[in-house]
Amino acid sequence: MTSIYDIPYEDIKEFLRQNKRSFKNKDDAYDQSLILLKNRKAVGHTTSIIEWLIAHNLLVNKVNIPNCRIYEIDNMSQSEINKLAKKLTMNGNNIDNIKNILRHLHKLNEEELVEDVKKDILQTLIKLEEKEINVDGLAPKDVIDLLMTHWNKALIRKIIYDNMEKIIFYNFLSIDTDKFDDLWYFRDLSYDLPKSIVLKLLELNKEMLSKEYSIEDRDQLLEDLEESPFGVMNTNIHIGIEDLFNFLLDLIKIKEISLAKRIFDIANEYNFRGQIAHNEYSFNEYVVTNLSYQKDINIINTLLDFMGEAKFMDNFNLIISFHRDPAYKSLFTKSILRILIESERYDLLLKVLNLLISKDFNGSAILKLMLPRINKAIELNNNNLLIEYLDILNKAVDNRIRLGGNRTQIVENMIRKIEEES
Repeated sequence: MTSIYDIPYEDIKEFLRQNKRSFKNKDDAYDQSLILLKNRKAVGHTTSIIEWLIAHNLLVNKVNIPNCRIYEIDNMSQSEINKLAKKLTMNGNNIDNIKNILRHLHKLNEEELVEDVKKDILQTLIKLEEKEINVDGLAPKDVIDLLMTHWNKALIRKIIYDNMEKIIFYNFLSIDTDKFDDLWYFRDLSYDLPKSIVLKLLELNKEMLSKEYSIEDRDQLLEDLEESPFGVMNTNIHIGIEDLFNFLLDLIKIKEISLAKRIFDIANEYNFRGQIAHNEYSFNEYVVTNLSYQKDINIINTLLDFMGEAKFMDNFNLIISFHRDPAYKSLFTKSILRILIESERYDLLLKVLNLLISKDFNGSAILKLMLPRINKAIELNNNNLLIEYLDILNKAVDNRIRLGGNRTQIVENMIRKIEEES
């Protein structure tokens, strides 16, 4: 049974003070507190008192709570902690509160393991975890769930990083993993996938193939593939490119930047491409296109860091040069200018503006007129003024203002008014 004397005396005195109760001595304080705890109008329950009350009610209601070791609790996954907290009827899931409630219930084994034994157990657990995680069957959602809930995040992060190629290939390529024990299936894949991917798939599945084929058979196929002058150059994952990009975004959102960068690098290494109708585009083109829809500055900066300014400019140029819809190009350009200002990527902003001028893009004449002022606003680090200038540029891109005659004066007046107000 729990004893009210398990509650620290300082908490008892504070509880009585909050309820305007006086007491003669320590025993009287505990006696009065025990009575007061039955009063629903009582206030000022400290954390220690709440923990004791939870344990007391669990005992009164004869709730069966298992014995736990401190070591086990410290190494529980978030999901397991949540279940234990719920069983203890807690509103939250704080580990220290859980331990204190279990202490009151005499259900907490606080014996520390010898350090060497602890290390041995941890290593054994890690090996068991590695065997239990079936990388071949991991979907992107499973990866996110593991990273958010698993007790050993460092281990999970390493497993996923080391196996990211396999996770991407198995989820986004048109392949039949059930046929990976058939050497001839890999020869067939060489007609649909780049040689580099087929070679990687062979490497990932050499253990399975060794059960049915000799090393000589496998080496002969490798030699044939290496020597073949033909082959697919790009990896077309069609509409799956959207899901791959969303997988990358989900990793950025949970701050798994190195894993997100791994996806970006793999997509580039193997020339991943998407397709809508008969139009193909690279993964980088898709990233730049979707960059224009992003609102989160952290995501924008991370994607720009992954790509680098040179690749960004190459793909931005491709999009505005070859997209057939003028309305889309106008909207896309305005969005890119906006995010470059908001993310304070001023060097990149100037490169984009100069490219638009060189291509005689809609509004390039007005842009030439405004460029010195934009440079000045950048020197002053005045984002508000830059956004005002952007509004004039947007109107130019939409063909709502054209230079010539008194229209040049109109633009000058608009700029002057903005500068006076700022």
